[in-house]
Amino acid sequence: MIRKTIVLATLLTLGFSATTTLAQSVTCARVRDPDGWVNMRDLSSGQVVGRLNNNTYLAYRSVTSDGYAILVSALNRGVHQSRLETVPSRSCNVFWTVQDDDGWSNLRGSPGGDVIGRVRSGGRVLRIGGGGDWAQVITSDGTVGYIHNSRLRGMSTW
Repeated sequence: MIRKTIVLATLLTLGFSATTTLAQSVTCARVRDPDGWVNMRDLSSGQVVGRLNNNTYLAYRSVTSDGYAILVSALNRGVHQSRLETVPSRSCNVFWTVQDDDGWSNLRGSPGGDVIGRVRSGGRVLRIGGGGDWAQVITSDGTVGYIHNSRLRGMSTW
């Protein structure tokens, strides 16, 4: 598996706490499932909290004893490793910063759809897909939604 060390600054900008385990390896992968999508689960409850479509690129830092890859973008979210294909680290998407003069940007359930939350200006998200004017993202608390591309600025790569 292709692994790369993630830098402390990237984790801190996502709001993760500083611990001695921050310098950790990550694996870049993409969703590959016969159904065309895979469930994303809350690892503490096991409940389905979202769905990632095939060819969604992501990064995970480790795998639980029952086979769930723990997403770098949200420490309590995971997808089953058997539904992932390891890819070169250059394939991992970049983290993005929300930049909006209002001080926040709407997070929507679908492109142009209902507002399901807000991400403050300066907040970090991981882009996992989308198309056209909308980016599908995962926030640091693990919420999956869409933000208009005009509100995102590139931040860093793996």
